[in-house]
Amino acid sequence: MWLAGQATDVGGEKIRQSFNDVVSLTNFGFGIGNSSKISWDFTYVNTFKVSDLISITAGYRTFKYTREDGEGDEKLETTVNAFGPLLGVSFVF
Repeated sequence: MWLAGQATDVGGEKIRQSFNDVVSLTNFGFGIGNSSKISWDFTYVNTFKVSDLISITAGYRTFKYTREDGEGDEKLETTVNAFGPLLGVSFVF
């Protein structure tokens, strides 16, 4: 969802502000074939357009992956859980 608006600074100059919120949730795996038993991903990103050429993006992402390989004594279960903030700057030419 893109939102845009205008703000006026103290000197009376108009400043254009535009930002984008994105929320994404993905679930996949289900143990079909050689895939993971369960995996999911959640991402929240907010992009703020500071000018026609520059955008700043900030957000948070978490990802979890669980997989089992082998059988009996050779069975190995792997679980990966990665999470944390993200930050980026985009330049348009």
